[in-house]
Amino acid sequence: MKTKFAIGCLVQWYEIEIVGEYIESLKQSLKHLDDSEIIVDFTFNVNQMLEKVDESLITLDELTEKFRVMANTLYDHSFDCTVHWRINDDFITIADYRRWFLDEYCTKVDVLIQGETDALIPKQTFTVLDMLHQQVKDTTPKYLATFGINKMWDDSWKPLEHVDFTDKPFIHDDEDNWWSIRYTMNIDEMNKFNDKVEDLDIVNVKPHKFNGCGFVISSDAVKSGVNIPRGTFFIDDTALGHMAQKVLPDIPQYHFRNILIVHNRKHPKKRSWILGENDVNYIDDKRKSTDWYTIANEFCKINDANIFNPNFKFYTWDDVWKKNKRYKMKSLKEIYQNYKQSDNVRHGDKGTIHSYIKKYEMLFSKFRNMPINILEIGIAYGESLSMWQEYFLPGSFIYGIDNQDREFQKNRLTDNMIVIFGDATKPDILKQLSLLENPTFDIIIDDGSHRIIDQIASFNIFKSKMNPGGIYVIEDVGHMDKEGVEEQYKSLDNFDEFYIGDNIQTKSDDVLAVYKF
Repeated sequence: MKTKFAIGCLVQWYEIEIVGEYIESLKQSLKHLDDSEIIVDFTFNVNQMLEKVDESLITLDELTEKFRVMANTLYDHSFDCTVHWRINDDFITIADYRRWFLDEYCTKVDVLIQGETDALIPKQTFTVLDMLHQQVKDTTPKYLATFGINKMWDDSWKPLEHVDFTDKPFIHDDEDNWWSIRYTMNIDEMNKFNDKVEDLDIVNVKPHKFNGCGFVISSDAVKSGVNIPRGTFFIDDTALGHMAQKVLPDIPQYHFRNILIVHNRKHPKKRSWILGENDVNYIDDKRKSTDWYTIANEFCKINDANIFNPNFKFYTWDDVWKKNKRYKMKSLKEIYQNYKQSDNVRHGDKGTIHSYIKKYEMLFSKFRNMPINILEIGIAYGESLSMWQEYFLPGSFIYGIDNQDREFQKNRLTDNMIVIFGDATKPDILKQLSLLENPTFDIIIDDGSHRIIDQIASFNIFKSKMNPGGIYVIEDVGHMDKEGVEEQYKSLDNFDEFYIGDNIQTKSDDVLAVYKF
Protein backbone atom coordinates (compact mmCIF):
# COMPACT_ATOMS: atom_id res chain seq x y z
CA MET A 1 0.00 0.00 0.00
CA LYS A 2 1.51 3.31 -1.11
CA THR A 3 -0.80 5.83 0.55
CA LYS A 4 -0.31 7.05 4.12
CA PHE A 5 -3.52 7.26 6.17
CA ALA A 6 -4.72 8.55 9.53
CA ILE A 7 -8.13 7.70 10.95
CA GLY A 8 -9.30 9.46 14.10
CA CYS A 9 -12.16 9.04 16.57
CA LEU A 10 -13.31 10.92 19.66
CA VAL A 11 -14.76 8.57 22.28
CA GLN A 12 -16.93 10.13 24.96
CA TRP A 13 -16.82 8.06 28.16
CA TYR A 14 -20.53 7.21 27.90
CA GLU A 15 -19.93 5.67 24.43
CA ILE A 16 -17.78 2.90 25.89
CA GLU A 17 -20.35 0.18 25.15
CA ILE A 18 -20.42 0.88 21.39
CA VAL A 19 -16.83 1.81 20.56
CA GLY A 20 -15.86 -1.86 20.62
CA GLU A 21 -17.94 -2.46 17.48
CA TYR A 22 -16.17 0.43 15.75
CA ILE A 23 -12.78 -1.00 16.74
CA GLU A 24 -13.73 -4.47 15.49
CA SER A 25 -14.73 -3.04 12.11
CA LEU A 26 -11.47 -1.10 12.02
CA LYS A 27 -9.47 -4.25 12.77
CA GLN A 28 -11.29 -6.01 9.94
CA SER A 29 -10.23 -3.24 7.53
CA LEU A 30 -6.61 -3.35 8.74
CA LYS A 31 -6.15 -7.10 8.62
CA HIS A 32 -3.89 -8.54 5.93
CA LEU A 33 -2.70 -5.14 4.67
CA ASP A 34 0.95 -5.29 3.64
CA ASP A 35 3.53 -2.53 4.06
CA SER A 36 0.89 -0.01 5.12
CA GLU A 37 1.45 3.27 6.94
CA ILE A 38 -1.74 3.85 8.87
CA ILE A 39 -2.16 5.89 12.05
CA VAL A 40 -5.15 5.02 14.22
CA ASP A 41 -5.94 7.85 16.64
CA PHE A 42 -8.29 8.02 19.62
CA THR A 43 -9.08 10.58 22.27
CA PHE A 44 -10.97 9.13 25.23
CA ASN A 45 -12.81 12.04 26.81
CA VAL A 46 -13.59 11.72 30.54
CA ASN A 47 -14.97 15.22 31.07
CA GLN A 48 -18.29 15.26 32.97
CA MET A 49 -19.46 18.81 32.38
CA LEU A 50 -22.60 17.79 30.49
CA GLU A 51 -23.13 14.22 31.66
CA LYS A 52 -22.04 12.56 34.91
CA VAL A 53 -21.03 8.96 35.56
CA ASP A 54 -23.46 6.95 37.67
CA GLU A 55 -20.81 5.86 40.17
CA SER A 56 -23.26 3.57 41.92
CA LEU A 57 -22.82 1.35 38.84
CA ILE A 58 -19.29 2.01 37.55
CA THR A 59 -16.38 4.38 38.13
CA LEU A 60 -14.60 6.60 35.65
CA ASP A 61 -11.40 4.62 36.25
CA GLU A 62 -13.23 1.41 35.31
CA LEU A 63 -14.56 3.01 32.12
CA THR A 64 -11.06 4.17 31.23
CA GLU A 65 -9.66 0.71 31.80
CA LYS A 66 -12.33 -0.81 29.56
CA PHE A 67 -11.28 1.55 26.78
CA ARG A 68 -7.58 0.87 27.32
CA VAL A 69 -8.15 -2.87 26.93
CA MET A 70 -10.10 -2.39 23.69
CA ALA A 71 -7.66 0.10 22.17
CA ASN A 72 -4.68 -2.06 23.01
CA THR A 73 -6.06 -4.94 20.93
CA LEU A 74 -4.95 -2.90 17.91
CA TYR A 75 -1.32 -3.46 18.94
CA ASP A 76 -1.70 -7.07 17.84
CA HIS A 77 0.90 -8.03 15.22
CA SER A 78 -1.91 -8.88 12.80
CA PHE A 79 -2.57 -5.19 12.26
CA ASP A 80 0.00 -3.12 10.43
CA CYS A 81 -0.74 0.27 12.00
CA THR A 82 0.49 2.81 14.54
CA VAL A 83 -1.91 3.48 17.41
CA HIS A 84 -2.06 6.80 19.23
CA TRP A 85 -4.51 7.32 22.09
CA ARG A 86 -4.83 9.67 25.03
CA ILE A 87 -7.09 10.51 27.96
CA ASN A 88 -8.62 13.98 27.93
CA ASP A 89 -10.40 15.61 30.85
CA ASP A 90 -11.01 19.02 29.27
CA PHE A 91 -14.41 19.95 27.89
CA ILE A 92 -14.30 19.18 24.13
CA THR A 93 -16.83 18.28 21.46
CA ILE A 94 -16.45 16.24 18.29
CA ALA A 95 -15.93 19.50 16.37
CA ASP A 96 -12.94 20.34 18.60
CA TYR A 97 -11.43 16.89 18.18
CA ARG A 98 -11.89 16.73 14.40
CA ARG A 99 -10.42 20.20 13.93
CA TRP A 100 -7.36 19.14 15.93
CA PHE A 101 -7.12 15.77 14.16
CA LEU A 102 -7.11 17.28 10.66
CA ASP A 103 -4.56 19.91 11.65
CA GLU A 104 -2.34 17.46 13.55
CA TYR A 105 -2.03 14.81 10.85
CA CYS A 106 -2.32 16.71 7.56
CA THR A 107 1.47 17.10 7.44
CA LYS A 108 2.12 13.47 8.37
CA VAL A 109 -0.11 11.48 6.01
CA ASP A 110 -1.70 11.71 2.57
CA VAL A 111 -5.34 11.00 3.47
CA LEU A 112 -7.38 11.59 6.63
CA ILE A 113 -10.54 9.71 7.66
CA GLN A 114 -13.03 10.82 10.30
CA GLY A 115 -14.09 7.87 12.40
CA GLU A 116 -17.01 7.82 14.82
CA THR A 117 -17.93 5.57 17.74
CA ASP A 118 -21.29 4.61 16.24
CA ALA A 119 -19.77 3.82 12.83
CA LEU A 120 -18.75 0.55 11.23
CA ILE A 121 -15.86 0.98 8.81
CA PRO A 122 -16.03 -1.08 5.56
CA LYS A 123 -13.28 -3.67 5.41
CA GLN A 124 -12.44 -2.37 1.90
CA THR A 125 -11.80 1.16 3.25
CA PHE A 126 -8.03 1.43 2.94
CA THR A 127 -7.79 -0.71 -0.19
CA VAL A 128 -10.23 1.36 -2.26
CA LEU A 129 -8.96 4.68 -0.89
CA ASP A 130 -5.36 3.69 -1.70
CA MET A 131 -6.45 2.88 -5.24
CA LEU A 132 -8.30 6.21 -5.53
CA HIS A 133 -5.45 8.29 -4.17
CA GLN A 134 -2.86 6.73 -6.43
CA GLN A 135 -5.10 7.46 -9.43
CA VAL A 136 -5.88 11.11 -8.65
CA LYS A 137 -2.93 12.39 -6.59
CA ASP A 138 -1.21 13.97 -9.58
CA THR A 139 -4.33 15.43 -11.22
CA THR A 140 -6.62 16.36 -8.29
CA PRO A 141 -4.49 16.07 -5.14
CA LYS A 142 -7.09 18.11 -3.23
CA TYR A 143 -10.25 16.05 -2.92
CA LEU A 144 -13.01 14.75 -0.65
CA ALA A 145 -14.36 11.19 -0.58
CA THR A 146 -17.41 9.48 0.90
CA PHE A 147 -19.05 6.05 1.10
CA GLY A 148 -22.64 4.94 0.53
CA ILE A 149 -24.98 5.49 3.47
CA ASN A 150 -28.39 4.28 4.66
CA LYS A 151 -31.76 5.71 3.63
CA MET A 152 -32.04 9.32 4.81
CA TRP A 153 -34.96 11.58 5.68
CA ASP A 154 -35.15 13.71 2.52
CA ASP A 155 -34.15 13.63 -1.15
CA SER A 156 -31.20 15.98 -0.68
CA TRP A 157 -29.28 12.94 0.61
CA LYS A 158 -30.05 10.71 -2.38
CA PRO A 159 -26.63 11.30 -4.03
CA LEU A 160 -25.00 9.71 -0.98
CA GLU A 161 -27.37 6.81 -0.37
CA HIS A 162 -26.05 3.34 -1.12
CA VAL A 163 -27.37 1.92 -4.37
CA ASP A 164 -29.32 -0.80 -2.52
CA PHE A 165 -30.90 1.72 -0.14
CA THR A 166 -31.84 4.74 -2.21
CA ASP A 167 -35.08 3.39 -3.68
CA LYS A 168 -36.41 2.24 -0.32
CA PRO A 169 -39.09 4.32 1.44
CA PHE A 170 -38.19 6.54 4.38
CA ILE A 171 -40.36 5.51 7.33
CA HIS A 172 -40.31 7.79 10.34
CA ASP A 173 -39.23 6.06 13.62
CA ASP A 174 -38.70 2.76 11.76
CA GLU A 175 -36.29 0.52 13.68
CA ASP A 176 -37.02 -2.79 11.92
CA ASN A 177 -36.07 -2.37 8.25
CA TRP A 178 -32.39 -2.72 7.38
CA TRP A 179 -32.31 0.46 5.27
CA SER A 180 -33.75 2.68 8.03
CA ILE A 181 -31.82 5.43 9.78
CA ARG A 182 -32.91 4.01 13.14
CA TYR A 183 -31.93 0.43 12.34
CA THR A 184 -28.82 -0.80 14.17
CA MET A 185 -26.74 -2.83 11.73
CA ASN A 186 -23.93 -5.21 12.68
CA ILE A 187 -20.66 -5.94 10.91
CA ASP A 188 -21.85 -9.15 9.26
CA GLU A 189 -24.86 -7.36 7.75
CA MET A 190 -22.62 -4.61 6.38
CA ASN A 191 -20.26 -7.19 4.90
CA LYS A 192 -23.08 -8.85 2.97
CA PHE A 193 -23.54 -5.64 0.97
CA ASN A 194 -19.85 -4.93 0.48
CA ASP A 195 -18.63 -8.45 -0.25
CA LYS A 196 -20.81 -8.74 -3.36
CA VAL A 197 -19.16 -5.72 -5.03
CA GLU A 198 -17.21 -6.67 -8.13
CA ASP A 199 -16.79 -3.29 -9.81
CA LEU A 200 -16.67 -0.02 -7.91
CA ASP A 201 -19.35 2.55 -8.69
CA ILE A 202 -17.62 5.90 -8.16
CA VAL A 203 -19.22 9.26 -8.97
CA ASN A 204 -18.31 12.90 -8.39
CA VAL A 205 -20.93 14.50 -6.12
CA LYS A 206 -21.70 18.12 -6.84
CA PRO A 207 -22.77 20.21 -5.01
CA HIS A 208 -20.91 18.75 -2.06
CA LYS A 209 -22.97 16.76 0.42
CA PHE A 210 -21.67 14.71 3.36
CA ASN A 211 -21.94 13.95 7.04
CA GLY A 212 -18.93 13.64 9.29
CA CYS A 213 -19.06 9.87 9.80
CA GLY A 214 -16.40 8.23 7.62
CA PHE A 215 -15.68 11.49 5.80
CA VAL A 216 -12.42 11.37 3.83
CA ILE A 217 -10.25 14.36 2.89
CA SER A 218 -6.82 14.58 1.31
CA SER A 219 -4.10 16.27 3.33
CA ASP A 220 -3.52 18.80 0.56
CA ALA A 221 -7.11 19.97 0.91
CA VAL A 222 -6.61 20.49 4.66
CA LYS A 223 -3.34 22.32 4.03
CA SER A 224 -5.31 24.66 1.74
CA GLY A 225 -7.50 25.69 4.68
CA VAL A 226 -10.40 23.23 4.50
CA ASN A 227 -11.02 22.56 8.16
CA ILE A 228 -13.65 23.17 10.81
CA PRO A 229 -13.55 26.87 11.77
CA ARG A 230 -13.16 27.70 15.45
CA GLY A 231 -16.45 29.53 15.34
CA THR A 232 -18.05 26.07 15.09
CA PHE A 233 -18.03 24.70 18.63
CA PHE A 234 -20.61 21.93 18.43
CA ILE A 235 -21.80 20.59 15.05
CA ASP A 236 -19.05 20.32 12.45
CA ASP A 237 -20.41 18.86 9.18
CA THR A 238 -22.13 21.95 7.79
CA ALA A 239 -19.26 24.28 8.63
CA LEU A 240 -16.70 21.97 7.02
CA GLY A 241 -18.83 21.90 3.88
CA HIS A 242 -19.00 25.70 3.83
CA MET A 243 -15.20 25.90 4.13
CA ALA A 244 -14.66 23.40 1.31
CA GLN A 245 -17.04 25.33 -0.96
CA LYS A 246 -15.45 28.69 -0.13
CA VAL A 247 -11.77 27.73 -0.15
CA LEU A 248 -11.88 25.16 -2.98
CA PRO A 249 -15.23 25.53 -4.79
CA ASP A 250 -14.23 23.07 -7.52
CA ILE A 251 -12.79 20.40 -5.24
CA PRO A 252 -14.08 16.96 -6.33
CA GLN A 253 -16.01 14.72 -3.96
CA TYR A 254 -15.44 11.13 -5.03
CA HIS A 255 -18.28 8.96 -3.80
CA PHE A 256 -18.28 5.15 -3.59
CA ARG A 257 -21.96 4.45 -4.24
CA ASN A 258 -21.79 0.69 -3.72
CA ILE A 259 -19.48 0.54 -0.68
CA LEU A 260 -21.57 0.84 2.48
CA ILE A 261 -20.44 2.58 5.64
CA VAL A 262 -22.71 2.05 8.63
CA HIS A 263 -23.67 4.93 10.89
CA ASN A 264 -25.70 3.55 13.81
CA ARG A 265 -27.01 6.94 14.91
CA LYS A 266 -29.68 5.41 17.12
CA HIS A 267 -27.62 2.65 18.69
CA PRO A 268 -29.43 1.60 21.90
CA LYS A 269 -26.14 1.68 23.84
CA LYS A 270 -25.04 5.08 22.59
CA ARG A 271 -25.38 6.63 26.05
CA SER A 272 -24.40 4.24 28.85
CA TRP A 273 -23.66 4.64 32.55
CA ILE A 274 -25.01 8.22 32.68
CA LEU A 275 -26.43 9.35 35.99
CA GLY A 276 -30.20 9.68 35.77
CA GLU A 277 -30.50 8.14 32.29
CA ASN A 278 -31.25 4.50 32.95
CA ASP A 279 -34.39 4.74 30.81
CA VAL A 280 -32.88 6.65 27.88
CA ASN A 281 -31.90 4.73 24.74
CA TYR A 282 -31.08 7.26 22.06
CA ILE A 283 -28.74 10.21 22.21
CA ASP A 284 -31.15 12.59 20.49
CA ASP A 285 -34.05 11.56 22.73
CA LYS A 286 -32.10 12.79 25.75
CA ARG A 287 -30.00 15.63 24.43
CA LYS A 288 -32.78 17.23 22.41
CA SER A 289 -34.88 17.31 25.57
CA THR A 290 -32.35 19.54 27.34
CA ASP A 291 -32.16 23.30 27.06
CA TRP A 292 -28.41 23.44 26.49
CA TYR A 293 -28.57 21.14 23.44
CA THR A 294 -31.31 23.19 21.80
CA ILE A 295 -29.48 26.45 22.46
CA ALA A 296 -26.07 25.16 21.32
CA ASN A 297 -27.58 23.69 18.17
CA GLU A 298 -29.33 26.97 17.38
CA PHE A 299 -26.21 29.06 17.99
CA CYS A 300 -24.05 26.75 15.87
CA LYS A 301 -26.44 27.01 12.94
CA ILE A 302 -26.29 30.80 13.18
CA ASN A 303 -22.49 30.71 13.40
CA ASP A 304 -22.25 28.41 10.37
CA ALA A 305 -24.46 30.72 8.32
CA ASN A 306 -22.21 33.68 9.15
CA ILE A 307 -18.72 32.24 8.82
CA PHE A 308 -17.84 34.73 6.10
CA ASN A 309 -19.83 37.68 7.47
CA PRO A 310 -17.31 40.29 8.72
CA ASN A 311 -19.97 42.01 10.83
CA PHE A 312 -21.01 38.92 12.80
CA LYS A 313 -19.60 38.00 16.23
CA PHE A 314 -19.60 34.24 16.86
CA TYR A 315 -21.60 32.71 19.66
CA THR A 316 -19.59 30.61 22.15
CA TRP A 317 -20.29 28.06 24.86
CA ASP A 318 -20.33 30.98 27.33
CA ASP A 319 -23.33 32.34 25.45
CA VAL A 320 -25.03 28.94 25.77
CA TRP A 321 -24.48 28.89 29.53
CA LYS A 322 -25.72 32.46 29.90
CA LYS A 323 -28.93 31.60 28.13
CA ASN A 324 -29.38 28.32 29.99
CA LYS A 325 -29.38 28.86 33.73
CA ARG A 326 -29.27 25.19 34.52
CA TYR A 327 -25.60 24.89 33.61
CA LYS A 328 -24.65 27.99 35.56
CA MET A 329 -25.81 26.26 38.73
CA LYS A 330 -23.29 24.81 41.15
CA SER A 331 -23.12 21.21 42.26
CA LEU A 332 -24.89 20.25 45.47
CA LYS A 333 -21.50 19.77 47.14
CA GLU A 334 -20.54 23.35 46.29
CA ILE A 335 -23.90 24.74 47.41
CA TYR A 336 -23.78 22.80 50.69
CA GLN A 337 -20.66 24.69 51.79
CA ASN A 338 -22.91 27.67 52.57
CA TYR A 339 -25.23 25.60 54.75
CA LYS A 340 -23.07 23.02 56.48
CA GLN A 341 -22.61 22.63 60.22
CA SER A 342 -19.45 24.12 61.74
CA ASP A 343 -17.99 24.52 65.22
CA ASN A 344 -19.42 28.00 65.69
CA VAL A 345 -22.70 27.83 63.79
CA ARG A 346 -25.37 25.15 63.86
CA HIS A 347 -26.20 24.45 60.26
CA GLY A 348 -27.21 21.40 58.24
CA ASP A 349 -25.49 18.10 58.99
CA LYS A 350 -26.22 16.27 55.70
CA GLY A 351 -22.58 16.43 54.65
CA THR A 352 -20.73 16.77 57.97
CA ILE A 353 -21.98 14.43 60.72
CA HIS A 354 -23.71 12.48 57.96
CA SER A 355 -22.46 11.85 54.42
CA TYR A 356 -25.57 12.20 52.26
CA ILE A 357 -24.61 15.01 49.88
CA LYS A 358 -22.85 12.78 47.33
CA LYS A 359 -25.76 10.34 47.29
CA TYR A 360 -28.31 13.15 46.96
CA GLU A 361 -26.41 14.53 43.96
CA MET A 362 -26.71 11.12 42.31
CA LEU A 363 -30.38 10.67 43.18
CA PHE A 364 -31.65 14.16 42.43
CA SER A 365 -29.61 15.35 39.43
CA LYS A 366 -32.31 14.06 37.06
CA PHE A 367 -34.70 16.68 38.50
CA ARG A 368 -32.47 19.68 37.76
CA ASN A 369 -33.86 20.37 34.29
CA MET A 370 -37.43 20.97 35.47
CA PRO A 371 -39.28 22.88 38.21
CA ILE A 372 -40.23 20.39 40.93
CA ASN A 373 -42.02 20.10 44.28
CA ILE A 374 -39.85 18.90 47.17
CA LEU A 375 -40.96 18.32 50.76
CA GLU A 376 -38.68 17.92 53.76
CA ILE A 377 -40.04 16.66 57.08
CA GLY A 378 -38.04 18.10 59.98
CA ILE A 379 -36.49 21.42 59.03
CA ALA A 380 -34.98 22.87 62.24
CA TYR A 381 -33.41 26.22 61.28
CA GLY A 382 -34.35 25.81 57.62
CA GLU A 383 -30.86 25.53 56.14
CA SER A 384 -31.70 22.55 53.97
CA LEU A 385 -34.77 24.31 52.53
CA SER A 386 -32.52 27.16 51.39
CA MET A 387 -30.04 24.64 50.01
CA TRP A 388 -32.73 22.88 47.95
CA GLN A 389 -34.01 26.22 46.70
CA GLU A 390 -30.55 27.07 45.40
CA TYR A 391 -29.99 23.60 43.92
CA PHE A 392 -33.21 23.22 41.92
CA LEU A 393 -34.50 25.39 39.09
CA PRO A 394 -36.38 28.62 39.72
CA GLY A 395 -40.07 27.78 39.69
CA SER A 396 -39.60 24.83 42.04
CA PHE A 397 -41.60 24.86 45.27
CA ILE A 398 -39.81 23.94 48.49
CA TYR A 399 -42.07 22.64 51.26
CA GLY A 400 -41.12 21.99 54.87
CA ILE A 401 -42.97 20.43 57.80
CA ASP A 402 -41.92 20.64 61.46
CA ASN A 403 -43.78 20.03 64.71
CA GLN A 404 -42.49 23.23 66.33
CA ASP A 405 -41.25 26.61 65.18
CA ARG A 406 -38.86 27.77 67.89
CA GLU A 407 -35.76 27.11 65.77
CA PHE A 408 -36.92 28.04 62.27
CA GLN A 409 -35.47 31.28 60.93
CA LYS A 410 -38.46 32.96 59.30
CA ASN A 411 -36.25 35.35 57.35
CA ARG A 412 -35.35 32.38 55.14
CA LEU A 413 -38.85 32.28 53.66
CA THR A 414 -39.20 33.19 49.99
CA ASP A 415 -42.13 33.25 47.60
CA ASN A 416 -41.60 29.61 46.57
CA MET A 417 -40.91 28.26 50.08
CA ILE A 418 -43.86 26.99 52.13
CA VAL A 419 -43.53 25.87 55.75
CA ILE A 420 -46.21 24.02 57.74
CA PHE A 421 -46.02 23.54 61.48
CA GLY A 422 -47.74 20.30 62.43
CA ASP A 423 -47.29 16.59 63.11
CA ALA A 424 -46.20 14.70 59.99
CA THR A 425 -47.05 11.39 61.65
CA LYS A 426 -50.77 12.20 61.83
CA PRO A 427 -53.14 11.99 58.83
CA ASP A 428 -54.56 15.44 59.70
CA ILE A 429 -51.39 16.96 58.21
CA LEU A 430 -52.88 16.30 54.76
CA LYS A 431 -55.75 18.69 55.58
CA GLN A 432 -53.20 21.49 56.00
CA LEU A 433 -51.62 20.54 52.68
CA SER A 434 -55.02 20.55 50.98
CA LEU A 435 -55.33 24.24 51.84
CA LEU A 436 -52.17 24.84 49.76
CA GLU A 437 -53.65 23.61 46.44
CA ASN A 438 -53.05 20.02 47.55
CA PRO A 439 -49.53 19.61 46.02
CA THR A 440 -47.91 16.33 45.02
CA PHE A 441 -44.18 15.79 45.26
CA ASP A 442 -41.21 14.70 43.18
CA ILE A 443 -39.01 14.35 46.26
CA ILE A 444 -39.82 13.81 49.93
CA ILE A 445 -37.08 13.65 52.58
CA ASP A 446 -37.90 12.55 56.13
CA ASP A 447 -35.40 14.16 58.51
CA GLY A 448 -37.88 14.30 61.39
CA SER A 449 -37.75 12.43 64.70
CA HIS A 450 -35.56 9.59 63.33
CA ARG A 451 -37.75 7.12 65.22
CA ILE A 452 -38.78 4.14 63.10
CA ILE A 453 -42.39 4.24 64.27
CA ASP A 454 -42.67 7.89 63.15
CA GLN A 455 -40.82 7.30 59.88
CA ILE A 456 -43.15 4.48 58.92
CA ALA A 457 -46.23 6.50 59.91
CA SER A 458 -45.12 9.48 57.79
CA PHE A 459 -44.26 7.25 54.83
CA ASN A 460 -47.70 5.67 54.84
CA ILE A 461 -49.34 9.09 55.01
CA PHE A 462 -47.30 10.76 52.25
CA LYS A 463 -46.72 7.92 49.78
CA SER A 464 -50.01 8.81 48.08
CA LYS A 465 -48.62 12.30 47.43
CA MET A 466 -45.66 11.05 45.38
CA ASN A 467 -45.46 11.77 41.64
CA PRO A 468 -44.54 8.96 39.21
CA GLY A 469 -40.76 8.81 39.00
CA GLY A 470 -40.47 10.46 42.41
CA ILE A 471 -38.04 9.58 45.20
CA TYR A 472 -38.81 9.26 48.92
CA VAL A 473 -35.84 9.20 51.30
CA ILE A 474 -35.79 8.39 55.00
CA GLU A 475 -32.70 9.84 56.69
CA ASP A 476 -30.80 8.62 59.73
CA VAL A 477 -32.00 5.02 59.70
CA GLY A 478 -30.70 3.58 62.98
CA HIS A 479 -30.54 0.30 64.87
CA MET A 480 -29.95 -1.70 61.69
CA ASP A 481 -28.27 -4.34 63.84
CA LYS A 482 -31.48 -5.05 65.75
CA GLU A 483 -33.63 -7.95 64.67
CA GLY A 484 -36.47 -7.01 62.35
CA VAL A 485 -35.50 -3.36 61.80
CA GLU A 486 -34.13 -3.82 58.27
CA GLU A 487 -37.17 -5.87 57.29
CA GLN A 488 -39.56 -3.14 58.47
CA TYR A 489 -38.00 -0.58 56.12
CA LYS A 490 -37.87 -3.05 53.25
CA SER A 491 -41.53 -3.92 53.71
CA LEU A 492 -42.65 -0.40 52.82
CA ASP A 493 -43.92 0.10 49.24
CA ASN A 494 -41.39 0.84 46.48
CA PHE A 495 -38.28 0.11 48.55
CA ASP A 496 -35.16 0.50 46.38
CA GLU A 497 -32.02 0.46 48.51
CA PHE A 498 -30.21 1.28 51.72
CA TYR A 499 -27.39 3.76 51.30
CA ILE A 500 -24.63 3.22 53.87
CA GLY A 501 -22.73 6.49 54.33
CA ASP A 502 -19.00 7.02 54.65
CA ASN A 503 -19.33 7.97 58.33
CA ILE A 504 -20.99 4.71 59.41
CA GLN A 505 -18.08 3.77 61.68
CA THR A 506 -18.50 6.86 63.84
CA LYS A 507 -22.20 7.57 63.22
CA SER A 508 -24.25 4.38 63.34
CA ASP A 509 -27.31 5.98 61.74
CA ASP A 510 -25.44 7.33 58.68
CA VAL A 511 -27.93 5.40 56.56
CA LEU A 512 -30.62 6.33 54.05
CA ALA A 513 -33.61 4.22 53.04
CA VAL A 514 -34.53 5.07 49.42
CA TYR A 515 -37.90 4.44 47.77
CA LYS A 516 -38.58 5.04 44.07
CA PHE A 517 -42.06 5.56 42.67
